[in-house]
Amino acid sequence: MITLDETMWDFLPFAVFRCDTNGQLISGNKMLARFLGRGSIEELLSGGPTDKFSWYDDPVLAEQVVAEIENNGSVLELEVRLASGDGKARLVKECSWSKETPDGMVLEGLFQDLSERDYFHEQLQQTKDRMEDCAVSSSEWFWEMDDDLRFTWMSNSVETIVGRPPEWHYGKSREDIGLPNVDPEDWDDHLGRLKRREAFSDFIFHRTDPNGVRWFKTSGVPIFDNAGEFLGYRGIGADITQRIEAERAAERARDLLFNAVEWLDESFVLWGPDDRLLVANRRFRELNAGFSEFTKPGTRFRDHIRAGLRAGGYPEAIGRERDWYRLRLTQHRHPSGPFELERQDGRWLLIHVQKLRGGSTAVIGTDITRLKEVEMLKSDFVSSVNHDLRTPLTAIKGSLDLMQSGAVGVIPEKMSNMVEVGARNANRLIKLVNDLLDMDKIRSGQMRFERELLDLTSVVRRAVESNQPYAEQFNVHLDMTGPTKGKATMVEGDELRLTQVMTNLLSNAAKFSPEGGGVEVIVGAVNGTARVSVVDHGIGIPDEFRQRIFSRFSQVDGSDAKRRGGTGLGLAISKAIVEAHGGSIVFESAMGEGTTFNVEIPIAARGVTRGGARGGAREVTSGIEKGAA
Repeated sequence: MITLDETMWDFLPFAVFRCDTNGQLISGNKMLARFLGRGSIEELLSGGPTDKFSWYDDPVLAEQVVAEIENNGSVLELEVRLASGDGKARLVKECSWSKETPDGMVLEGLFQDLSERDYFHEQLQQTKDRMEDCAVSSSEWFWEMDDDLRFTWMSNSVETIVGRPPEWHYGKSREDIGLPNVDPEDWDDHLGRLKRREAFSDFIFHRTDPNGVRWFKTSGVPIFDNAGEFLGYRGIGADITQRIEAERAAERARDLLFNAVEWLDESFVLWGPDDRLLVANRRFRELNAGFSEFTKPGTRFRDHIRAGLRAGGYPEAIGRERDWYRLRLTQHRHPSGPFELERQDGRWLLIHVQKLRGGSTAVIGTDITRLKEVEMLKSDFVSSVNHDLRTPLTAIKGSLDLMQSGAVGVIPEKMSNMVEVGARNANRLIKLVNDLLDMDKIRSGQMRFERELLDLTSVVRRAVESNQPYAEQFNVHLDMTGPTKGKATMVEGDELRLTQVMTNLLSNAAKFSPEGGGVEVIVGAVNGTARVSVVDHGIGIPDEFRQRIFSRFSQVDGSDAKRRGGTGLGLAISKAIVEAHGGSIVFESAMGEGTTFNVEIPIAARGVTRGGARGGAREVTSGIEKGAA
């Protein structure tokens, strides 16, 4: 028989009650009043509810409890929900019994609060649901094993991932499911960890199913009870097929890129942000075979260059090693464009240095040995033209001019025609030779300019006058007009070269003008620049030719153009000369209506005087950038 000392009721962590056989409350403790939503037991006794069986949230359960007590009269234990005064049901464990007292039979008992247990169960379930949701959304599943290393639980997401429901795995070991495709040594190591009850992380394996190869990874930790007894494992698994496939695709791409770089004809080397060698291809290693120890990953750039100097790898550095070394460091750290580099075996490289995002430096060397040889041949050819062709041509032209002038006597009419043809062809050859020499000077940056203060209007007028006889051969008249026809337009320039530009433009305009037509030459000033416009009313420039009109050896196709002659170099030379003066040359053209070429040159600054306020005429040896044309 259970006996509760009523004087101790308020100190118990339970709700205690005593009722008569009809369930009417006789007495209770503070905890009971609180369970039922009252401030004190007195308030509960006076205000109710005092009927014990009305406390149950489920009326059917109340009837069962009454019947149980009446039939058995023994101790009753069950979980019930009490209807609290605040409208909320409280989960409790009831333990009650009947008891004989001097006043008769009574019903005693107690309620133990289980709401916290219910709360924790609910939180545990929510946590479990969260984990399950995360597993589903991230291609992962959770699992547990017993102490015999057999699966006892898996999250529902495993079915979506591996195609088998959780229950299919229960009671099975990894071997029962099927040994994973993995290196035997890795598998033995994994089994050893399991037998030693050690945690494992990211064990990767793959399986083959009808859909192809699937890759997985799994991690787990051992579980022990409070006494240290091994209970099994708990862990997580994940499908990493996409990751593995992406890694393999990236690896294939890296291999492909590496092979492409490795077998480039160009030398390639990549220096890291710390200027240490990261990657170098076969061509780079071949070029530096004489000091191969300094072509390996990790080599510092300055050590590589110093090794090359010691090995004589840079002929142009011999005798000035210190200065050359400093220049090479500057070219590497602060690249300003490609540069040429001679190597020990006579080969020439065009070096391109490119700074990359993140601080790395890529260096590509293109073998230009053959181009250098061609340049040398061309230079020899131009020299031969200069000395072996122009000199005799000048003598021939002089002789023909003398014959035409009658200085050697009267020549027969038939011979006179032949002399005239010879003189005309000699002039054409001399112009071709001169154009070739000018183009070579432009390309090498060696065209010389004698700059002085010039009246551009006067320069243009003299050019018009000197080219008028040539225009008359085509029955074309050159006419100088414009707002500054009689006014000075001062520029700084080389009169000979500017006259050469005007001669090219005027002769072209005359050649392509209709017979009996005219060419207008207009001199003016626009926005601080002097402008010369040469306007013809000829056939115009075809659309397909306009993009390459200033290219070398460019001529309009057609028999008429060929009949009119020309080297195809005049406009290319003219453009280079104008740009060397800080100006520009452009054109406008309409088929059947004519063409206008506009040359603009900056007007001389104030304070410059003819003949030397700035030191007189001054010579510029490299007035045009190398390769500008």
